[in-house]
Amino acid sequence: MFPFAHEVPVQEFCCCYGSLCNVPEELIQQIIQKNLLPNTQVIDAFEFLLFVDQYIFFFDENGKIKENQIQNLSKIFSDKKHFGPLKIAKNTYIFYPSGVIFQGTLDSKGFKQGLGKLSKEDIYIFEGEFQDDLAINKGKETKNNCEYIGDFKNGLYHGFGVLKFPNGRVYKGKFYEHQYNGLGELLNEDGILYVGDWSFGNLKEGKIIYQDNSYYQGELKNIYFRNGEGTVQYLNGSKFEGFWVNDMQINGTFFYDMKILEYFYKGDFINGVPQGNGVFQYPSGGNYEGEVKNGQREGFGIYVYANKNKYIGHWVGNNQEGDGKFYFLEKDANYGDVYSGQFSKGKFQGFGQYIYGKSGKQYIGYWQKDKWHGNGKIIGKDGNILKIGFWQKDKFFKQINEKNLGFPEGWEKYIVKLNQ
Repeated sequence: MFPFAHEVPVQEFCCCYGSLCNVPEELIQQIIQKNLLPNTQVIDAFEFLLFVDQYIFFFDENGKIKENQIQNLSKIFSDKKHFGPLKIAKNTYIFYPSGVIFQGTLDSKGFKQGLGKLSKEDIYIFEGEFQDDLAINKGKETKNNCEYIGDFKNGLYHGFGVLKFPNGRVYKGKFYEHQYNGLGELLNEDGILYVGDWSFGNLKEGKIIYQDNSYYQGELKNIYFRNGEGTVQYLNGSKFEGFWVNDMQINGTFFYDMKILEYFYKGDFINGVPQGNGVFQYPSGGNYEGEVKNGQREGFGIYVYANKNKYIGHWVGNNQEGDGKFYFLEKDANYGDVYSGQFSKGKFQGFGQYIYGKSGKQYIGYWQKDKWHGNGKIIGKDGNILKIGFWQKDKFFKQINEKNLGFPEGWEKYIVKLNQ
């Protein structure tokens, strides 16, 4: 019932409460008129909770009047007398049972008219103009330590005004029937500013300006949550453009530095971090497309270097790890040498095949840190074996029998042909 504002018009509240809780609207109106604060055109959550606490026996744990207590509660308030104004001094009147004091002029019907002051102890003060018993035009209202200065119509905030809350929150802008409506800005107690065109207490699209002057521009949910399409410009020069759900990025483009537009990530996000499938474009000219986890290249992906060399395979923690293929580009834009095999921390490591594009020769065997290291064999372009043996750091160490190579099971899966 209080979705976006601290208080709502009484008529709206009675209609909503009566419908949701199956309670006669007349009973709710009667309760408000005889029990709550002097401005009976509006009700806030604080007032209603105080009332529920005072008559707790009649309510369930959800604040709904118990069905078997509706008649009893109705009788209490139908019996509660409402006295007209009692003059206690010149142009000063008191109303019962509320105890409200009015300083000003009453017409023949007992309605407040013209300039006046309405107060109750230290919990409510209104100073301004009245017409037919209701506040109009310019006025100032202090209620439960909230202060409003601005326009009124029929007892409601209506027009332009400034509303200050005791926790430091401030709204400045347009109101319509007591709700933020039209152009306005809400300064939250944490220093974050929400600016935009409000609609009946809600801000569905606008600008959020943070304490460090970075800002969000786009769609919103329940005022405070980035939801839908929007852009964040960060103070350090980075920028995000894309889609949000419940204040978290889900898909879009993050520019690491707007001065270097070739440096970005475009793809999926989880909890504000690149994760899923995406593309990294680097200032060096390199490009990665594939799986991403915790902001890093992880899973299967393709990396094309600035010189057009290409890696296709698996990644862990931004490093080539596991099975993959590395293609070296020749000057004529055709791929030359090819490595197909195992990787570790970006190096040829484990078992693999290396084909020389120009000669057609190939090495099949074990590797360590990009070098032939362990058992292997060299095969010529015609398929004949040229050498079988054991290598140490690219150097042939000793010859061995082919039966003793000890290649891993399923090693054939690493074998490729040129241009494959």
